[in-house]
Amino acid sequence: DNLISAGRRLYYEFSFDYDRKFGDHKVTALALVNRQVIEDKVGGQNTMEFPAYTEDWVGRVTYNWKERYLTEVNMSYTGSEKFAPGQRFGFFPSLSVGWNIYQEPFLEKIREKFLSNFKVRYSYGKTGSDFGAPRFNYIQLYNSSGNVAFGNSQNVNFGPLYTEGRTANPFSTWEVALKQNLGVEIGLWKKLDFTLDLFDERRKGILMTPRTTASWFGAGLPSLNIGETKNHGLELSLGWNDRLGDGFRYWSNFNFAWSENRIVNRDDPADLLK
Repeated sequence: DNLISAGRRLYYEFSFDYDRKFGDHKVTALALVNRQVIEDKVGGQNTMEFPAYTEDWVGRVTYNWKERYLTEVNMSYTGSEKFAPGQRFGFFPSLSVGWNIYQEPFLEKIREKFLSNFKVRYSYGKTGSDFGAPRFNYIQLYNSSGNVAFGNSQNVNFGPLYTEGRTANPFSTWEVALKQNLGVEIGLWKKLDFTLDLFDERRKGILMTPRTTASWFGAGLPSLNIGETKNHGLELSLGWNDRLGDGFRYWSNFNFAWSENRIVNRDDPADLLK
């Protein structure tokens, strides 16, 4: 009964950074590769469990002109050993752009009067998750237990008895989320700050066990990319920061958030009573 727990984590990473300015143009770049190997041993045995692997190939490029126009592009090629060969890697890009309108020459007169900040930004990206994926979901399993009973009185046993386990799904792959965000920042008189963010997320291919398959199917079911959700909303922030005389400063903040989360599909069975 003396259980011995042991584990081993191997993580290695290589990266390359680039940062250069050409007059009013500034460019940065990043290339990164990392891999993680996880091995565990539980019990008094000397053998380790089959190791788990994750791997990422990441790239990022940013561009900035006079702090007025900003762009960032990200690319991720991510792998997980939870999926079958040919399904293990997913490509997940994202793009964000920003416009610092406050710096535009045509707003010079307005800046002098009351404008202290004015920015607009937008981002769109695709992300992947293997969180709900069981290991070896793509391998067909067979179980062995007991014997097969023969004869009129079923008193003749022959074994071992093999039964089909959970059905394999060699096509399971990454859960994917498409995310968008639009933001506006405005400052007036160097006292009033206004920020508004609108966001939207559509998540598809969520791995889950089907719920509408009849019991006479005769085997356990694998996880399938059938779940779907959506989420959208907004976040609003208002702030006032001012002073009275030389010795008294005051400020006030107001925040408001609203969101809607909805399950689009989780393979629910129909209500037979209706």
